[in-house]
Amino acid sequence: MKSQKILFIGDQWFGSDARSLAFALRRIGNCVAMVDPCTYFPTANSRLSKIANRLTLPIQTQAFNRAILNEDSHISPELVVIFKGWGISPKTLDILRQRGRTLIQFYPDGSLFSHGKWIPLCVNRFHYWFTTKSFGIDDVAKLAPKCRTFLTNHAFDPDVHRPMVEPFQAVDGLCCDVSLIAHWDTTYERILADLASRIPNARIKIWGSYWERAKRPEIQNAIQRTPITGDLYTKAMQQSKINLGLLRTKQPGAPFGDKVTARTFQIPAVGGFMLHERTNESTSLFEEGIHAAFFEGIDELVKKVAYYLVNETEREKIRLQGHAICLQNHSMDCRAREIITITSRDT
Repeated sequence: MKSQKILFIGDQWFGSDARSLAFALRRIGNCVAMVDPCTYFPTANSRLSKIANRLTLPIQTQAFNRAILNEDSHISPELVVIFKGWGISPKTLDILRQRGRTLIQFYPDGSLFSHGKWIPLCVNRFHYWFTTKSFGIDDVAKLAPKCRTFLTNHAFDPDVHRPMVEPFQAVDGLCCDVSLIAHWDTTYERILADLASRIPNARIKIWGSYWERAKRPEIQNAIQRTPITGDLYTKAMQQSKINLGLLRTKQPGAPFGDKVTARTFQIPAVGGFMLHERTNESTSLFEEGIHAAFFEGIDELVKKVAYYLVNETEREKIRLQGHAICLQNHSMDCRAREIITITSRDT
């Protein structure tokens, strides 16, 4: 596999999936230059800053696209790899194509319409599109029949998702019986509230954004009221006896809900025990009762949580086996090699 010059466009904060892919492409021998959209689109944490961001968005967008073209001129890459690509204009992609660049998209989200108007307009500018959703291939085909589209999986980042502490060692107040790390969702709230009411003695912790929207009283004490990222994200999964792999239901613009998520791979990668919603895709990746536990519906979830909380030996065996199979098959380096192998066939 020859080394190539790559211009990578995606978030570079520690723990982001985009950074994970960029560093994996570098680790397997490529020369990678990066343009980070976070530099041009700052996070807004207050009402005033949100208003300011809206007013300055055209200026920010122009600066972002100019930076992409300038960096491209500087390094003259063979490949331009874009992670989601919010804020990149169709005109910028047209210029990159005119310069002879091969354009590659890695799209981990369900809907092509969840990040504004430009992504749907840009699909037909890409040479290759990698989607983590099985239904994503058909979605792309409708907008860009000539784009080569491939199904890939989420993955774990070996720089982030690695064993850091002994399981259940009391670290940073993270220990608990059951945890979920995810953005608030009405379905997640209902499931966790029902679980808490039926196993009231279970110590449940919930991390993620927007959980202040939750109304159910059963889980108010479980909500940690802060996002958790990077090393603390990893530690929290290691400190939970049972890590829940809940799946988002169908979102606007997407034909189906999730079948797997990034957590499907990150939980076993850090050495956590995973109790995941049962889907054909998840059980094809991890063998039930060997590498992970699975459930369907609240009754089976309650039954499995109660069972594995008291059956520590079995839980430990599954945890270790899940960790081993994940390390073997599901690192971001594996996905990076897959991308380079596929896109090199025509060059």
